[in-house]
Amino acid sequence: MSDTADDTPASLTLTPGSLFDYAVTFTPKPERDAALAACAFAEQMRELGRLSPEVAPAKFTWWHEELERGRTGTPVHPVMQALARHLEPLPYDALNQLLHAAVIEANQVHLQDAESIDRYLAFRGGALYALIEATAGGSDEAFCEAAGVLHAGIEWLVAAPGQPAPHPQGAQAGVILRPRVAEALTTLRSVTGRSVTAAVLVELMRRWWPAALTGPPAPPPGPLARTWIGWRSARRALSRQANRRAT
Repeated sequence: MSDTADDTPASLTLTPGSLFDYAVTFTPKPERDAALAACAFAEQMRELGRLSPEVAPAKFTWWHEELERGRTGTPVHPVMQALARHLEPLPYDALNQLLHAAVIEANQVHLQDAESIDRYLAFRGGALYALIEATAGGSDEAFCEAAGVLHAGIEWLVAAPGQPAPHPQGAQAGVILRPRVAEALTTLRSVTGRSVTAAVLVELMRRWWPAALTGPPAPPPGPLARTWIGWRSARRALSRQANRRAT
C-alpha cells in the first residue's frame, strides 16, 4: 500500500494557525527545518489517531513499514525523508511511540490504570518532545517527560468527540490527569530543553492550562496571544542557548 498519493511534499507545511505552526515559525534556521519535519511527523500521527477502525489498520501497517524503510535509509514519505535529512541517527524509539499512541487513539483503548495512562502520556507527549529536542541536540529526559505530560495531558483533557484521545474521558480523565499535569508544571520550573520549538510549545501549553481545567470546549490561546508568547519564549530559549555556548 502506498501512502504517498495524497501526501505530497506539501505535507511539510503544518496546519495553519496550529500550536505547532506558531512554535516552528518562531524557531530560527537551521533548527527550524528540522523542527518542521518533527512537527509534521507529529501531525501525521495525530491524523492517524482520527482514523476510523475500518481504515486505520492498513494505514498503521503502512507506517510501521515506513519506519523500517527509514531504518534502512529508503523512506518514501516526504516527512520521513525530511527527518532523515536532518536527524542522524533517526530517533526510532520516539517515532515508534508516537505511532503507538495513534493506535491507542484510533482504537479508543480504555486505559483503566495509572501504569497504562502514564505509558500513553509518555508515548503521546514524551516521545513528541524527545523528537523535537533531537532537532536541537537535546536529550534531557526530565524535561521531555514533564513537557510531554503537560502537552498530552492538556490535549486529552480538552479533547472533544472526534478528536484523537483514548478512554477514559470527561470527569474520570480529569481525576487522573490533573495531578499529573500539575506535577509536570512544577518540574518545568526547574528544567529546560534545548529546542526553541519545544520552549514555545511548552509556554503555549502552560498558558492553556487554566482553560483546560474546565474541560472541553477549552480553546488554546488566541492568535495575538500565541504571537506574543511565541516571540517571548523563543527569545528566552535563544538566550539560554547562547549561555550554554558561552560556558
